[in-house]
Amino acid sequence: MIVPSVQFLFAAAEVVSCYVPPPTETPKQPTCHLQTFLFGVTGNGFTADCHCDVSRSGSREFPFLTDTTTTSNERLTVQGSATNNSVSQATAFSEHANIKTPSVTLSSIKSSKSGSDMDNNEDNEFMWESEDEDDEFLDEEERLRIADAEFSDEEDEALFGQDNREVYFSELRRVKHNDTSGHVYLHLEYIEMSTSAWARVGLFLGNTAHLVVLNMRSCELKVEDLRVLMDGLRRNNSLRKIFLTDNGGIGGAEGMAVVASYVDGNNQLDLLDLMTTDLDEEGLSLIVPALNKSSIQHLILGDYQNIFNSEGNSSLGQLNPPELSLLVLDGSNVGREGCLEVAKVLKNRKQTLEQVNLSFCKIDDEGIQSLAEALKGNDVLEELLLYDNYISSIGWDHIVEAVCNTSSIEATYLSNHTLYSVGSDHSANLTRVLDINSTSASPTVAGRKKVAIVHFGGDDEKAQFNLDSIIDLDIRLMPKVLAWVGSECGFFKLHHVVRNWNNPQLFGYPSPDRVRIAELKKEAYNMQVDNDRLRGENKLVRDLKNRNLELEDENVALKARIQSMEGDACRPPKSQRE
Repeated sequence: MIVPSVQFLFAAAEVVSCYVPPPTETPKQPTCHLQTFLFGVTGNGFTADCHCDVSRSGSREFPFLTDTTTTSNERLTVQGSATNNSVSQATAFSEHANIKTPSVTLSSIKSSKSGSDMDNNEDNEFMWESEDEDDEFLDEEERLRIADAEFSDEEDEALFGQDNREVYFSELRRVKHNDTSGHVYLHLEYIEMSTSAWARVGLFLGNTAHLVVLNMRSCELKVEDLRVLMDGLRRNNSLRKIFLTDNGGIGGAEGMAVVASYVDGNNQLDLLDLMTTDLDEEGLSLIVPALNKSSIQHLILGDYQNIFNSEGNSSLGQLNPPELSLLVLDGSNVGREGCLEVAKVLKNRKQTLEQVNLSFCKIDDEGIQSLAEALKGNDVLEELLLYDNYISSIGWDHIVEAVCNTSSIEATYLSNHTLYSVGSDHSANLTRVLDINSTSASPTVAGRKKVAIVHFGGDDEKAQFNLDSIIDLDIRLMPKVLAWVGSECGFFKLHHVVRNWNNPQLFGYPSPDRVRIAELKKEAYNMQVDNDRLRGENKLVRDLKNRNLELEDENVALKARIQSMEGDACRPPKSQRE
């Protein structure tokens, strides 16, 4: 009988004779051939079961010791001999339990690794000693000692049961035999097994060198199942992707501690799916530090996960795996406060994070503003999926500004030029700039296009063209500016710049000859103006001269009349003359 929530030590050999005598009984001869030995310790003592083959013709469960209470310093010894070289090492799996005494330590494992020793029928002693210890967990070297062992297909079939017979023969057996036929996936979706069966799966996984993907979706895994499975996985150097989706009993602190112990320092795992595992903040706080020391690239934590504790705090902002490129949080309780945590991740991993899924996360305009600010200086993120959130046109404008800041040429050029999808309905302006990002050959090209469109009217001949934005640039930059204007805005815009930008230092335009011609034309114009002025003045002089002559004539006439009148005045009247 397997006791749940205990600490297990599991030893396997192909053929081992065993007998466990009662404390007061004289040892007898061996009574069974041990195939699988399971030893469990509880707070009051230990229980042990063996999966054995009595007749060597079939397998069955044979409980040879059940609910036998012992004191903490008594010893359980299993002895036997192997008859061939198939047993090269003893195998030990240990499972942590929430107990302090008694705990179990591996006091000695003596197993020949030489085939000749096996053939000489040298005894192999497997000894576990129960003793008092203050530490809750075993020393790592003692806790995890896994060795190769072989079991017949009939024994495995009996262990996995009739319900899982098909999956054993279609999936597990090829893993067990390290099949190299090209199968790199192990699909165990919707499979329910006992803890001892999961321990056997862990043994298979530890021995295979070709498995890449392990899918255990909806297997109703318990923490105990996960623990014995992970103990076996620690020997595997080929596994790259693990799917634990829809296993709702492992997302708490105890389950995530098990996952963290496997992930911590793991340099081969690149995908971990913990969707719908009831992940909570306590579990997240345990796994984040381990993830930060792993090679994980794709992390899936979404679908109704409660990543904030009752005080509104979360460890999400501390997430910083050095190679993280995909983060899925869809359906989680992110909200406005969670966006601040996601923004920290975006800033931390602005050189690696390419996709973030925040759909169905109750994000509003203030939340998306935090995300938009985190996009500044980010030249990697391509998808920020925001389906079915509470975002208005005001919120989308924050993303527009992050992707195409129009305040200056520099601000436009330093905007985000990699984001091409937000996965939701949004404004026409955002659609336009996202299209520029998605259709451009590189972020650099996208930045140049935005500058051309926003500040130079692009290739629109009718668009207003203003040189104010570049008029004060260093003269040494101007050749590059001209090349850019010609390539991005068209030659007619280049011609406009050359003809209308009064900068002889740069263009050599107008040429010295043209400058002299312009000067002479100006002089000729001025002379013409002066000539016209003088002509006017000459006409006035002539008019004045003519008037003067007229006045002189009038003056002569007046003088003559005066003289005539004076003569008449001096002559006596006619009557007097007579």
